[in-house]
Amino acid sequence: MGCRIARNKILTSRLLHDNLVPVPPAGLASDWAQAQALARELGWSVVVKPADLDGGEGVMPGIRTKAELAAAYETARALSAAGVIVERHVAGDDHRMMVVGGQLRMTVRRMPASVCGDGAAKVAQLLERVNAAPRRSTHKHGMLIVIPLDQEAL
Repeated sequence: MGCRIARNKILTSRLLHDNLVPVPPAGLASDWAQAQALARELGWSVVVKPADLDGGEGVMPGIRTKAELAAAYETARALSAAGVIVERHVAGDDHRMMVVGGQLRMTVRRMPASVCGDGAAKVAQLLERVNAAPRRSTHKHGMLIVIPLDQEAL
């Protein structure tokens, strides 16, 4: 049931707020005009995310321009029938916590994918080296996931 609730981001934010956990101001946009209005009302920068997915899928943080907002809105909207959340961006680390039976059982600090250059290899080669690590997984809930050379990475 917890996972089902967590996928409903509006309900999750309300439950957290009602239990005195600080949450950033946000709103649900059912169309592009509402998304723009929310971004103006909340103030830049904002985060855009599908209203009913988990695992960070379709989430774009740190949006500062109308063009970035448009791209993020289209991505999130294509993934969610429930609408798109526009939320004030709060800088800091991203932690995922699992609570079972009222006790914290696990915490994961999520970090953006990255590679360090060596002055010679191309980014695709650096990614190939990083992704060759045996602990890397293609499963979205793996501890270390394969870093795709996708549009976001580019």
